[in-house]
Amino acid sequence: MRIRAVHQAELTALQDIERAAGVWFREIGMAEIAEDEPPPVAELARYARSGLAWVAADGEDRPVAYLVAERVDGNLHVEQVTVRPESARRGVGRALLDHAAERGGRGADAHHLHRGAVERAVLRAVRLPPAGGA
Repeated sequence: MRIRAVHQAELTALQDIERAAGVWFREIGMAEIAEDEPPPVAELARYARSGLAWVAADGEDRPVAYLVAERVDGNLHVEQVTVRPESARRGVGRALLDHAAERGGRGADAHHLHRGAVERAVLRAVRLPPAGGA
């Protein structure tokens, strides 16, 4: 897996990742969230142009996950992290968060991401056990 900037030609692939990830919400009875439309291409393009959109790409350089962020009061704010279900539970989302956090401190105040707390909250929301059983 390689983390890199999103290419403009991949923006619809990000929408596909978002739609595929809806399965987690359907499985816990939250179909209305699963049916939400992904961000429009124009919005994803804005993140890409700003340099705050990254993908995790597989061995064939196809995106399997993405993260978009923006600057808020000089800090990096993660707007969305989404992983294809078949790539979930392998640390892909965590790697994207780490990548964003590393870049968040460049040219701005340091970004503090309480990944452990965020990760546990998300896992509870979709009722998945955290890796390692914690």
